[in-house]
This record gives sequence, C-alpha cells and structure tokens, in this order.
Amino acid sequence: MHLDLLSQPAGPQVSLNTHLGPGSDKIRFIGRALGNIAAHELWHLSGSWHQHQFDEHDTLMDQGGNPRAMFAIGADGIGGTGDDTDMDFGEDHFVPNEGFTGLEDAASRTRWGYRTGQ
Repeated sequence: MHLDLLSQPAGPQVSLNTHLGPGSDKIRFIGRALGNIAAHELWHLSGSWHQHQFDEHDTLMDQGGNPRAMFAIGADGIGGTGDDTDMDFGEDHFVPNEGFTGLEDAASRTRWGYRTGQ
C-alpha cells in the first residue's frame, strides 16, 4: 500500500485519516497500521500467500480490501482507541481468487522459513 494513499485526506477507506476520531491516539494507530502492512509484505518474502480477507478470521496475511481489519480497528470503528485489535499471523483459508485451496498457517510457515537448522 502506498503512503500517498494511506495519508490522503479522510474519505477513502484506505486513508488512515478516515479512521481517526477525537479520542484517537494518532501515533499508536499509525504505527500499528504501518507495522501491520510492513509485516504483511515481509511475510510474503518468507513464503506466505494471501488469506481470505472477508471471513471470520482476521490475520496479517489477509488480502487487501479490508482496511479496518488490516489497520486493526476495533468495534467502535475508530483507530487509536482502547478497543483496537491485535492482529497476528495464523491459520486461515487461502484467498479464493489466487488459485489455492485449503488452509495456510502463515506463522508456522515463517518459523520454518527462518529456522537455522540448529
């Protein structure tokens, strides 16, 4: 995701500004959102594929298109508040439109990819 999209004025769902409110901890929210995006891209380098972004499991390997999940916004719909979620890598279904079926365990795949053999 490009920083120019993330930093545009409030309105588009991909803009972090859209999800800020008067009670937001802006620094915490932006740091978490950018960290989630960076971690997602790094996990691709370790062999993980996209997971389904619109099922009941939100993971850091979910395909784009669900900014509220990727930005870890809680039930109140405002980023940087106490109900924001902690996104992790985990097991979920592959995203259907990329040609894979079944489950992927992104956390285990990455642990295996970075193991040193010792």
